[in-house]
Amino acid sequence: MFSHLKFSAIAVGLLILVATAITAFFVGSAMLAWAVSTDNTVIGVACVLVLFAFRIGGFLATGYYAAKVAVTQPLLHGTICGLLGAVFLAEVGGNWLFSFFFCLPAVMTGAWLEKRSRNA
Repeated sequence: MFSHLKFSAIAVGLLILVATAITAFFVGSAMLAWAVSTDNTVIGVACVLVLFAFRIGGFLATGYYAAKVAVTQPLLHGTICGLLGAVFLAEVGGNWLFSFFFCLPAVMTGAWLEKRSRNA
């Protein structure tokens, strides 16, 4: 089962995941600081929703590109990237609930979408 693992696929997936997490942190900090300074609740909620969509998109991209690099067993590579990414985000961000309940399914969905597009 694990004999066909491509560590390059897992590395690409984790690189995308870490890059989107760092980008979301810095852009999100600036956006939320601006929203608080304007004292507008609608802008604050919009910023949080944009950040959430950006993070979910990053998780989907992680699974998609990890599965694209891995020619065989794309769902396994996506699952491994999702597990490692969820553990990384839980350790760095401290929010294990978001990490495991949003990161893992979104990464696996990205891998499934790539597998489905490959089979079409």
